[in-house]
Amino acid sequence: MTSRRSLCASLLAVLLAACGGTTGTPPPAASPSASSAAGAATQQASASAATSAAPSAAAAPIVETVVDAPTVIDVPSTVVSSGTLPPGGATVAADGVTLVVPPGAVAADTGVKIARLDAPFQMDVFAPVDSTAAAAIPVGHAYDFGPSGVGFTEPAVVTLPYDPANVPAGTDPGRVAVAYFTGTHWAIASGVVDPSAHTVTVRVKAFDGEVFTTIILATLAGAAINRAIKWAYGGEGVKSDAISEKKAKNYITPDDPAVRDAAARAKAGGVPLSDPAKLAKYLADHADKPVPISFVGPDGSPVTPAYTTANGSNWQTPADYLTKGQMKGDCTDITSATVSMFRALGYPAKAVFGYVVDKDSPHVWGEVQIGGKPYLIDEEGKLQPLDDAMTSMHLIRPDPSDPRAFMWDESGQTPYDADWWSKPIDPNGKWTGTFTITDVTIDPALKAEAEKQAADQGCDLTSALEQLVGKALPMTLDLTVDGNGKGTAVTFIDYSSIKDAKGKPLKSEPGTGDVTYVGNRLTFVGESSGSGASMSGTASRSGDVLTIRGMLHAKDKAYSMNGVWSVSRNE
Repeated sequence: MTSRRSLCASLLAVLLAACGGTTGTPPPAASPSASSAAGAATQQASASAATSAAPSAAAAPIVETVVDAPTVIDVPSTVVSSGTLPPGGATVAADGVTLVVPPGAVAADTGVKIARLDAPFQMDVFAPVDSTAAAAIPVGHAYDFGPSGVGFTEPAVVTLPYDPANVPAGTDPGRVAVAYFTGTHWAIASGVVDPSAHTVTVRVKAFDGEVFTTIILATLAGAAINRAIKWAYGGEGVKSDAISEKKAKNYITPDDPAVRDAAARAKAGGVPLSDPAKLAKYLADHADKPVPISFVGPDGSPVTPAYTTANGSNWQTPADYLTKGQMKGDCTDITSATVSMFRALGYPAKAVFGYVVDKDSPHVWGEVQIGGKPYLIDEEGKLQPLDDAMTSMHLIRPDPSDPRAFMWDESGQTPYDADWWSKPIDPNGKWTGTFTITDVTIDPALKAEAEKQAADQGCDLTSALEQLVGKALPMTLDLTVDGNGKGTAVTFIDYSSIKDAKGKPLKSEPGTGDVTYVGNRLTFVGESSGSGASMSGTASRSGDVLTIRGMLHAKDKAYSMNGVWSVSRNE
């Protein structure tokens, strides 16, 4: 590399420089491993001429609901159906819910809306209830039927789905029922169960602002309608959660800017989480007591996580938890946030579903490998040796028969493996994935000079940065490592989608350099041509898919740059 390399060229070359900087014939550019996220679209109500309800509808109880107060919904929700009911009757079906309104039930066109509640609602296991309340476990989503005040001269038939995966084998169908929220507490609505369709049906005379859900009663559902219920477990125990729905990986978000920022600011015992060597030593020296992670809020002030099971505290995204509401949440929230932060910094880390004290009390915690040793992240964001924590906190690892017996990261969820952190991953071979420059800071005093130098060499600096920052570029990584953890890496980033000032694709060349591989952590070693670049990553396993996720930091007199990368292959 010449001393007259432009800033524009340096930004592109820094990846190769971090790996040693020699070049050769580029290997074929590999397609990145792709992932897609499908957004949930709101379904409009399909109102059709009324048809006869399911055979069991006539036998379904008419729920004379008791409404104590207006129901204020303070959790995220999604409108799954909205439309107009004609006097001739109609059937509305969406999201597994069916509403059948018979002819003459409404005198004029009447608007209705059905919304799915996307988080546990008023299901605090510690909420005060009457001692005669029946114990129940939710087995499906809660739905809000409205608007409040809609009445029917003939009862409308409401059919709600439940997830059979959340119902233990051999459960008496008589224990499945519908519950509704009165504005102050949950009550039994009973219902007719169809075990083959996995639905429960009731009839209602009005929408008075209730929220309905499906439940399993701890005793047979012979309890009187309107009898109050208490939750056998709530929060992370709600079985319409992200684990049951195989969506838990969506809550580990190491690439989110808010997560990366929080990770860069956080410390444990005064040691930055971003310094794995110092952190490992500190934790080893203070293994006799939990070490709290200290967080810094978006405004720069310290924030102490507050454990709560209040409404909306369950399954917040890490970004929401870290930037809104002073980090108030339950164990799923702190686990998602801290595991995401450790993953952003390259640590092997997993979120885990299990129990505390007994198997009627679900609990979620984090496990992270630091300095080759496993540590548990508790519901207050404290770190302690894993085995010690399992004993002192009375934790129980997942029961394989539980549909939520998983551990997970952003790659997916797999059955819990008690020793996942101790199993080495063979890095040898070819990996494919993507590299993304997340941010670039240019010294204002040198910006004009850098722009001119880039222009002299046919590069539009502003355009290059606009094309580069935030763009996932195809990447391949070919590793050869011996039994002592020493080896070489050939890194290739495909820049052909980036155009120079004349509209021509930028050249892509591989870089070859030395690496070390210890405890599933890969560190690139070698000359970085004065750029001050460092690049490292950590390997993890999700089923038979192996992934190395890492970060790159580069600093020169004119700029600083950060990037993230992820490559995968089958084991």
